[in-house]
Amino acid sequence: MISADEARDLGYRIDWMNGHLGEDIYLPSVQAGSVLLFTGEDHLVRIDRETGRRRWSSPIGNRVFEIFGATYLPAAGQIFVTADGAIFAVDAATGDPVSEHSALRGTSDKPVQKLRWPSATPSTVVGDYLVYGSRSGEVVWHAWSIGFTWRTYRVSGALRVQPLLSEGIIIAAGADGAISAIDARDVDAVWSLQLLDAVVAQPAVAGNTVFIAGSDQYLRAVNLDDGSLRWKTLTTAPLLESPVIHGDHLFIQVPGEGLACFNAFPTRISGERLWTTEEVVGSILTTTVDGRLLTWSQEQRLLQIVEPAGGYLVSTLHLPGVRTLMADADRGGNLYMLLESDAIFRLVPRR
Repeated sequence: MISADEARDLGYRIDWMNGHLGEDIYLPSVQAGSVLLFTGEDHLVRIDRETGRRRWSSPIGNRVFEIFGATYLPAAGQIFVTADGAIFAVDAATGDPVSEHSALRGTSDKPVQKLRWPSATPSTVVGDYLVYGSRSGEVVWHAWSIGFTWRTYRVSGALRVQPLLSEGIIIAAGADGAISAIDARDVDAVWSLQLLDAVVAQPAVAGNTVFIAGSDQYLRAVNLDDGSLRWKTLTTAPLLESPVIHGDHLFIQVPGEGLACFNAFPTRISGERLWTTEEVVGSILTTTVDGRLLTWSQEQRLLQIVEPAGGYLVSTLHLPGVRTLMADADRGGNLYMLLESDAIFRLVPRR
């Protein structure tokens, strides 16, 4: 865990702690004023984000399906859990499976929505659809309000990366290096690329540019509208994490090198690396209130603060008891620490 003094030195304070969540917590996320997570018994737990109080715990799938994530739709009053063979719908207020008596008008009253194309990724919300990648390589538009698949688009032999939505376009990455851009409304092809190896991390988008980190060691920037290459640069190792964009800078962890900073919009097609900091071993979670980068290494359990202008390391804190660390915003976000003891802390910036 983290002490009050350590939190203060980082520029944060401990806001709340909940130590009664269950065992073997996984897939935590922060959505719509709630912290959602699963226990080893496949119970979905909803926690109030501001108070840390547990609202409810609900069993999902009876430990039969592999679970990929939960999606909270406040307008529907429901939380949808994407699993490999089904999507489960629960009432957001109570955690009970939805029914014809509890469902709002125009929303699903099916507690279990079977999937013809088993999912292999979390879902992305696209209007009235949950869009996910399937084990057989299709991007699937699932109509959550009626519980049926609407359309599919085949990309690859398998999809393992959550589809990304930007400006009405879905970006899907296949396990064989295929990248497809698909019109999210009409499910028509916009463009496609074939890379040299798989993309295992979700791309990033800024403005009209898609940034793709590949297992083929290339970092690429392509035009969102037509897929044309803006720039690419070869690194020394397969890139396994998503790029992070802050302003005109792109940050990514390069295995064996450290945290690297690139000009996101260079004039050279070969790209422009600005600096690399070998001492920083984690990936960017958020920024501090004074604009510094806050990074976390899951493997080494290191929380580090980095000055973005030159990449020099400001501070390092070893947190061996922290299993997972996440933030609820890209800039100045609150931190949520999930401990090995299955307790969760919230830290908020000191203003």
